[in-house]
Amino acid sequence: MVPAIDILAQNSTRWSDFLWRISARTIHHPAFHAIRGKLPRLKNLEVFSCPSNGDIDQEAQSATGLDIFAECPSLSSVQFSPDLTGGIQFPSAQIRSLGLRVSYTTKALRILSGFPNIASLELFRVGGGKACQNHFISDLKRLLIKATDQNDVSSILNHTTLQSLSVLQISGVTEASAVGWEKWDSVPIKDFLLRSSCRVTTLHLCYLPITSEQTISLLTLLPSLRELHVKERKVNNSCNKIVTGYLLESLQISFCHFAGDLRALIPRLTDLLLAVYPDDLNTDALMRVVTSRWLPDADDAAEAGIDCLRSIVIILRGEKLEAGENCKLSPLLDFRDAGLRVNIESSSS
Repeated sequence: MVPAIDILAQNSTRWSDFLWRISARTIHHPAFHAIRGKLPRLKNLEVFSCPSNGDIDQEAQSATGLDIFAECPSLSSVQFSPDLTGGIQFPSAQIRSLGLRVSYTTKALRILSGFPNIASLELFRVGGGKACQNHFISDLKRLLIKATDQNDVSSILNHTTLQSLSVLQISGVTEASAVGWEKWDSVPIKDFLLRSSCRVTTLHLCYLPITSEQTISLLTLLPSLRELHVKERKVNNSCNKIVTGYLLESLQISFCHFAGDLRALIPRLTDLLLAVYPDDLNTDALMRVVTSRWLPDADDAAEAGIDCLRSIVIILRGEKLEAGENCKLSPLLDFRDAGLRVNIESSSS
């Protein structure tokens, strides 16, 4: 292995992206220190370790003090697992994008406090553990949470205040792993938004057990939202229906809005993506959403108090559309001639 490492080290000055998966016990081998100070172009780094004997604490201890990445003048993006490689030293003050994988909340928050200038944070299965007393306050702008249960969502939202947040993405890791996560708790995200007073412009909700009613309630807190992605999930052949007629009706702009009688839900919406299982999809209600929000005339949009819809993507899950095949949403394609970006796709999964 050592000759191979030596060969790699000879080319380290050219690296801009580096994905390193290695045993934490091996990571201190002297051969690895050959790259220290020889990574001038490295911008994106991912360091992951799998415990060789199941003893996570012992593995993590073996990585403590490793400083081969301490001198990387171009490094701006780092991903690692705090429970396994959290002892590695990074030039933390210059990191703008941080990803943490598989960790308890307390340890993750302690790690976050050492990265004062991050603008983007990705969390993969971070949550749970002992009761946490820490609270993370940051000016980061993008938060991505990939969760396997409600704890992974609630833990981070309950212990953070992000006043500059504009992009919020919450996703189940995979639909298969969602078995057992049956209910969505709306309280943590509502408390987080009220506490942070942030101006969220992008929201992605993917493969979550959230209901249409909970989604509508959440959207009422996001008047500046411009981009909305909703992806339904199916667990054990049972679809969690989010894009119901009720949700679509709530997104419609009625004549009452033109008269100033009602405030439109997410009035700044310009980009909409819906990944749905087509059974029971209310296509008429969906058409009314698009028709009512397609107001290319600036005066009409101003009178309605909304921004004109610019893009809509519909992904029909569990279906396979052949090229040129018509589907029940084909009338949406007519909006292309008027200037609306429309995509109707299918996904077999």
